[in-house]
Amino acid sequence: TRAVWGAPSATSAAAAGMAGFFDFDELEATLPVETPTSQSAPGPPLPHVPALASGRRPVRPERPLERGVTRLVRSAYGTTNWRLRGWAHLRPPRLLEPTAAVNPIHELGTCACPAHKVRPAFLDFCIEHIHATFSRSEPLVYASLGAGELYHDWEVLERLASSGFCLASVHAIDPIFEPAEHVDDGPSVTSSALRTLAAWLAESGVPLFACRHLSELVASGERGIDILMQCDAFCPGERLTPAMSPRGLHLHLTQGEGEWLIAFQKPESKTGEEVASMSAALAARSSAAASSAAGASGHADTRGLVLLEMRHGWDGTRYVGEEHAHLAKKMLRAQAQWQEQERRARRARRRAALQAKGLWRVVAEGVPNGLVGARQEPRRDAPLVGFYPKCEELILDASTWTADGWVRLAEEQVEAHNFSWDPGWVFPDGRRIGFGHLLCRIDDVDDDDDGDDEPEGVGG
Repeated sequence: TRAVWGAPSATSAAAAGMAGFFDFDELEATLPVETPTSQSAPGPPLPHVPALASGRRPVRPERPLERGVTRLVRSAYGTTNWRLRGWAHLRPPRLLEPTAAVNPIHELGTCACPAHKVRPAFLDFCIEHIHATFSRSEPLVYASLGAGELYHDWEVLERLASSGFCLASVHAIDPIFEPAEHVDDGPSVTSSALRTLAAWLAESGVPLFACRHLSELVASGERGIDILMQCDAFCPGERLTPAMSPRGLHLHLTQGEGEWLIAFQKPESKTGEEVASMSAALAARSSAAASSAAGASGHADTRGLVLLEMRHGWDGTRYVGEEHAHLAKKMLRAQAQWQEQERRARRARRRAALQAKGLWRVVAEGVPNGLVGARQEPRRDAPLVGFYPKCEELILDASTWTADGWVRLAEEQVEAHNFSWDPGWVFPDGRRIGFGHLLCRIDDVDDDDDGDDEPEGVGG
């Protein structure tokens, strides 16, 4: 989601029902959506989403947390009443039992793909490696790559806080994070998940920053990252080593199925000569092999990092150290080959849709939460079967346009995670209901991704 919502009006509620803008957990409540203050001028859809400003930006809470609510959350967390619910994204309960107080972290979420079943084991895996690497006396810089909706990061940070670890700062990195255009007290970032986490961290005096790419964090002059998280996310081309501190950990859950839990570390050294000697020795054992496979898979560029451990997400089999380096290399290579096949299939689907002029991009003009919903049938009261964030690319079935502006999504979408037995119907032109364009067709034949311009950090 994109922003914090105000109280709905009857008009805005009707418009929301028409377009399908709902909370991820529609079973609990419908998202209130404010009527936009301005509408887009009539005209043909634009082929591209406008470029977003770059750079690391602070995230400011919409409002401070109510007194005592953190204690209520910590008491409820881990009980039978704390259950993640949702369709494509899972969220914690809206209300806290037994008090029925509003849960201040309800806006955080995690992907409902098969990897979510492995994520609790990945959480333990992360904490295990962090405990083995860092002392509780040193303030840690934490960053999440492909951060998405931040629920996993909240769990990690809470586990660290309960264990007595200190945090210097937290950084969320994902291309979906948009800088706010008009903020009275300086530049910030629009995302309700970000603002939710910022409010939580503010209780402990920990600042939260957001940027769209890891290179922006490096350019900001922030000291090296101690814990670089990448949970269920692809971040192709992101160079990890320059952003990390010596002894820094990179913790990765492979995207989609969550088959592998992987821990890398940046070697600690004191002199340039030591850097060279350690790099030569360690790269020969694991780092070069792992980074080669990771680079091919779209995971990230891990050159200069040492592979500490691979653990199978389904059966818990561990591969640790030099003794199992050849097995780790083999499995990383197999993972890389599978993911490369998926990337090629994605490019083929996208190219075919572009040539058929059936490729559209979510722009969600004037929609506070930045989501476009898909419904089971072309009518406003039909069940919600999916939702798509700003910048997502969708393939529409041009033969299904209705007279009132609905069109069915093609059964085969660009992103494999969008596949569904019932892809649903969308309403591209939101100007009819008080918004701007919700989807824009991509007409530029040069906008092809053969050069591997896939979105970075899409996931978790």
